[in-house]
Amino acid sequence: MTASLASLVPLTANAQTEARLDVSLGGTVASNPYLRDGSDTGAVGADLTILPYLNVTDDDTTVTFDGAVSFESFFDQYDVDESVRFGASLENRLSERTTLSADVNFRSSEAAARRFYGTTDLGGLEQGEFPDQNVVDPTLANVSGRTSRLDMTGSIEQIVSANDIFGATLGLGLTRVESATGEDYRDFKSALNYSHRTDERTSLTATFDVGYADYLGRQAGDGVFLTGRGGLKHDINETMYMSLQFGASYAEVEALVGGKQSFTDWSASFDLCDILARETLCVTGSRAPRPTSLGGLTMVNAVSASYGHDFASGNASISASYSRSGRSDSSSVLLGRRGSEVAVVRASYRHDVGRQLSAFVTTTFTSSDEEFATKHENYQILLGLTYRFGRAS
Repeated sequence: MTASLASLVPLTANAQTEARLDVSLGGTVASNPYLRDGSDTGAVGADLTILPYLNVTDDDTTVTFDGAVSFESFFDQYDVDESVRFGASLENRLSERTTLSADVNFRSSEAAARRFYGTTDLGGLEQGEFPDQNVVDPTLANVSGRTSRLDMTGSIEQIVSANDIFGATLGLGLTRVESATGEDYRDFKSALNYSHRTDERTSLTATFDVGYADYLGRQAGDGVFLTGRGGLKHDINETMYMSLQFGASYAEVEALVGGKQSFTDWSASFDLCDILARETLCVTGSRAPRPTSLGGLTMVNAVSASYGHDFASGNASISASYSRSGRSDSSSVLLGRRGSEVAVVRASYRHDVGRQLSAFVTTTFTSSDEEFATKHENYQILLGLTYRFGRAS
């Protein structure tokens, strides 16, 4: 399998390959895993998760495939949730000045509030890099039934001079909701980025985004959104660095009763990371217009913080995230005139029992709230074992 995947990309004979397959089996206890109404929501169950990973790297190209397939069953309560996550990325250095990259990400679950939110990948971060700000539609946490999301992006980065870097990105997204309480939509996005280094530690930055939302089967809610921001990236010391941008956003949306509605609001983004030998801390935040499953474009605020520490025989991590959507005037009163928010706190610890076997414990708190609706919370703990099959060459 490794050889067949590697043959799809232009890699040399000196390419390094890492392939592994983690299989985890655990028991779980949850107070309200699907964030439903009622008093009898607690359950005990089992979770089987399979996580494939492949990385192929040579001097100019890196190809990565990763994913997760989970089967979660709560005994005598709820149906089995079959959750899927898949990611593929390609980075190709065409020359010393030009780099191309592409990413595809897909996820699908009956429990979007627990599977879509609160995870930030700090693994593989290098000095000067920030984790992806993958802001998920907050309203999906309040939609019952299976939710699926596909994201595809392609970008180019060009070093114009010793102090100037230019970048461009194109993206396509598709959200499908198997529920009468949500709307399916596509969204398209393009972005231009510019960075000018003023000294060894500071660069001035500018970003301009243009996007379009298209709701399937209807016109109300469709609209264009634009955001322009400026700021700086600064190295605070040898291990800590940050990026900060402020600006404004404009959106024009098809109204439910005909015509168009528009709004202008402030926009911002913030990133901070501190990467040490055995620990990494990152904080990210953003405010920008985005489509939601409740219809129309709204301003979405999102913030997250993640910390990871590696030990000689394992690792520990803790993360917290919060996101909130505003109200939309471009769909019905029952759907659009509501704000929605979701908060997740997750802590985990893994201890290596042997070379390929490890034990883990993960605790999670999930809270989902919506205006004019009941607030739901879930407290959950998962304990289990992971066995790793893999090799590197």
